[in-house]
Amino acid sequence: MSLEEALLADLEGLSDYDEPSAGGSDDEREAEAPTHNAMDTDGSPDETTHEQQPRTRLSGSVHAVAKLTRSGNYKRVLDEIRAALTRSAALEAAPPTSLDPRQAMAHRFSADGEEELVASANNLVTDIDDETVLVYQYIRDQYHPIFPDLETLVTHPLDYIKTVQAIVGVEDITSVNLKAILPSSVAMVVTVTATTIKRVRPSEAELARIREACDMVDELQASRSLITGYIESRLNIIAPNLSAVIGTATAAQILSVTGGLAGLCRMPACNLLVLGSKQHRQTGLSRLPSQNRQGFIYNSPSVMTLPPDLRTKAVRMFSAKCVLAARVDLTHRTKDGAMGRSMRDEIDGKLKVLREPPQSKKVKALPAPREAPRKRRGGRRARKAKESKAMTELRKQQNRLAFGEAEEEADYIGEEIVGLGMAGSNSRNARVIAADERVKINLPKKYRHISGIATAAHPSSGLATSGLTTSLAFTQNQGLELQNPDAAKAPSAAQSLADKYFSSSRIPRS
Repeated sequence: MSLEEALLADLEGLSDYDEPSAGGSDDEREAEAPTHNAMDTDGSPDETTHEQQPRTRLSGSVHAVAKLTRSGNYKRVLDEIRAALTRSAALEAAPPTSLDPRQAMAHRFSADGEEELVASANNLVTDIDDETVLVYQYIRDQYHPIFPDLETLVTHPLDYIKTVQAIVGVEDITSVNLKAILPSSVAMVVTVTATTIKRVRPSEAELARIREACDMVDELQASRSLITGYIESRLNIIAPNLSAVIGTATAAQILSVTGGLAGLCRMPACNLLVLGSKQHRQTGLSRLPSQNRQGFIYNSPSVMTLPPDLRTKAVRMFSAKCVLAARVDLTHRTKDGAMGRSMRDEIDGKLKVLREPPQSKKVKALPAPREAPRKRRGGRRARKAKESKAMTELRKQQNRLAFGEAEEEADYIGEEIVGLGMAGSNSRNARVIAADERVKINLPKKYRHISGIATAAHPSSGLATSGLTTSLAFTQNQGLELQNPDAAKAPSAAQSLADKYFSSSRIPRS
């Protein structure tokens, strides 16, 4: 196929929309009721499905589209519910009997055959939700020529109907308090848009049809509230375990949307999390937290009393236990609600643990010190050891230098030359330095009995004489002669003269 043929085929397809469709005019066609439940999870029309449904262009009354309020089943079920509530009030006002109030209510419930009435009430709630969708479509189509942008600004069906009911026939929308119906941001956008666009003034007949449709929605919602209240009053008998877990009010809301215990048992816990949530679109630069996952369980008193940071965890716990409790109630295993109370106690215990403050860090004790032997830095022995290695007076004199005088040097080892400092013989301060007793080498006691070592270690003062010394001497002339022992120690005159002349003990003065 060429490009021209493809374009001609597209034009032929577009021409089909210009031909009148079979089946008469728009006024002769009636919108068919949807076969599925197009209600949102909170009992209101789904905002995502109504945009895909065709518009009902009817100029007649709303009763031509919505016929539930005039049906016999609708009136019969409501009358039976009102009669059952009247009997319950009379039973509560009657004098007490031997039976427990709950047992008496259960006996009356079985005797009056209210099991079938509860099932019919659940089915009627589904029909009311579908009927509300049809009425919403009717109001949307009737009010679209007057304010076309309203359905894009207010996406929730029930909020849209309440907004139309408040502003229909009003010239100055700024005088209407829309904040009581819509969030503040959405109400402001609706008010600004209504004042900036040019709206079409409706006729009295159109206003009458719109008001009649809004009144029908109010009637349907009132009937739905009546049915929900009746189911709530009977939940202690119908679903005692589910009521013990989440409460009768929230359980009635859940059962009215799911269609009873059978529908709730087939629903997974992850879907029960969002059951009853409203999907609001953020307007402009709004950063408010989204409430798309805040359903029946999130708004229940059991969850709203918790801190905000624990509500998400609590909703998951309650959702899982609600499905289990509904399955227990469907099989009639425990009719006194004992299993439901045990589930609720388990949830409360977990939430109590989560609400506890974090444990403070324990102060750990220091480890026991090791008893190692201490290092002693002082004492008599330590002082003696330091004194034995102390610097002598001769070394101190060697380290000193005389001012303006040449230092005497001496060969030490090999080619090294060591300065004598003030310890040299040329120094004026040269003197005989007494031996330091602290650095003297002491002979151990066990070696002192040896005479040679003892004499070398401890020289005599000159008064003591050797044990072999005698005053007798053997000579060649006379044999034995008496001699002075000290005469051998006395130096001769020549030696004395030599010592005086060549002695190095005398230091000449310069």
